[in-house]
Amino acid sequence: MVFYFMSKVVSTPFAIYMGKDKHENEDLIKYGFPEDIWFHVDKLSSAHVYLRLPKDQTMDDIPPEVLTDCTQLVKANSIQGNKMNNVAIVYTPWANLKKTGDMAVGQVSFYNQKEVRTIIVEKRQNDVINRLNKTKQERTADLASEKEARNLEEIAERKVQAQEERRRMKEEEKKSKEMEALRNYSSLMDPGCMSSNQVKKKSISAFKDSLSNFELYHKLTSCQLFITSATKGWNEVMFSPLSVCLFVCLCAGCLKKMWTDLAEILWTGWVCDKDELIRFW
Repeated sequence: MVFYFMSKVVSTPFAIYMGKDKHENEDLIKYGFPEDIWFHVDKLSSAHVYLRLPKDQTMDDIPPEVLTDCTQLVKANSIQGNKMNNVAIVYTPWANLKKTGDMAVGQVSFYNQKEVRTIIVEKRQNDVINRLNKTKQERTADLASEKEARNLEEIAERKVQAQEERRRMKEEEKKSKEMEALRNYSSLMDPGCMSSNQVKKKSISAFKDSLSNFELYHKLTSCQLFITSATKGWNEVMFSPLSVCLFVCLCAGCLKKMWTDLAEILWTGWVCDKDELIRFW
């Protein structure tokens, strides 16, 4: 049997429990939780009292009022200590309890004496004991199953924490690479976004060729237009001396430009595709 108490002297209640006899104390030693704090009267026989802390707290986080409840409960459950004043109470984390095969039932020692603390209780406080006894419950606890369930819960929490840690590391690695890329201007040096000088030269050459072909086409068209217009105008003009003179003067200014363009076209024809030039003409 295990006795359970609730310390409600602070806003968040704390669970306190102790074994009914030395055999129960032996099971409590074996199946305690890492967050448990063990209390006992120093150098005297007493009950083994445990305070269960939240997982994120240590002995330094025990409220003074809760510490008083635990020490008073230990003193009250010691045959000798209950009758004495200025009783020394020792307390330490459950993980610091050392149990060997040659020890008597209920007897323990410590792995690290530096983690053992001592507090002096001057006298018994009946109001504290009476308040705690009002919350007392006696239960048959399956300590082994409770410990196993607690361990499984801790394993699940560690898996979640490991996943979160891996996700955080990936995000940090990604941010680090992005910052490194910005510092090194690596994104500007991406080969997929670059073109060589040869490509640029070919592009410029193609543009110049297209521009030359456009100019050539314009000059051919101008010459065709002039010849067609001149022929049509000659047929329609009256064969009077005045009309002939006016027509000749009108065309004289264009003849020079036409022959200049025609000469350039003929010269270009030797350089470019002559078949294409003849077909167009």
